[in-house]
Amino acid sequence: MPSSFDWNDGRGCLEGGHGAATAFGQTLEDMGIQSALAIGIAAATFGLVAGGLVGGPTVKYLVSKHDLKPTETDEVVLLITFCMAVGTYLGELFSTATGFVLPGYVGAMFVAVIARNIVDKFKPDATDMKSINLISDVTLGIFLSMALMSIKLWEVADLALPMLVIVFVQVVFIVLFGIFVLFRLLGKNYDAAVMVAGFTGHGLGATPNAMANMAAVTQRFGPSRKAFQVVPIVGAFLIDVFAMPIIITTINLFK
Repeated sequence: MPSSFDWNDGRGCLEGGHGAATAFGQTLEDMGIQSALAIGIAAATFGLVAGGLVGGPTVKYLVSKHDLKPTETDEVVLLITFCMAVGTYLGELFSTATGFVLPGYVGAMFVAVIARNIVDKFKPDATDMKSINLISDVTLGIFLSMALMSIKLWEVADLALPMLVIVFVQVVFIVLFGIFVLFRLLGKNYDAAVMVAGFTGHGLGATPNAMANMAAVTQRFGPSRKAFQVVPIVGAFLIDVFAMPIIITTINLFK
């Protein structure tokens, strides 16, 4: 039976989705921790569903309770290939030099962050986000299909009950933290409520959950430009800047 540390593979369902769970799960299995990938995929799936279900009701409660109103109205392939190639190479150099196991996509992610900022500074219109999003959707679909086809859920059948208990507690924690802590820290206004919707989606699932939650809320109650500026930046970039070193260090400490 896997140790309690295996739950870190699923990112605790508090950050990251199937992509992160699969990447770190495979890394953990390569290090000898059995069923880490299956646990991560199962936990991430539950988190994605839960994140989509609780986001809307949470924000509806905040909007109704505080009577909140909106305050506002409303070359790609080459660049991606460059970031992937250089990032993978630098990641391997880092692992060789330090002895720390680094999932393949982490190096590419950091190179992509640097490249994007440089390109946007000197030629803001050069990045075609529509094409990037299309490539992302296609490649993520292929990636998840390969990952889901390879997992053996029967290997973690005996862990089903404790896993459900853990993720249920995390769902309750995310909702309560969003309502009583995050909403107040963000200003107790409509923008804060919409960002809580994004937080519940990302905290239990991934960035697409966050965006879907906020889209549903703003369609019902009104636009929030600030939320759509802040949440994607935090969810797609800043969270990884802090989370990746913590996860990687933890994996290497307990391997």
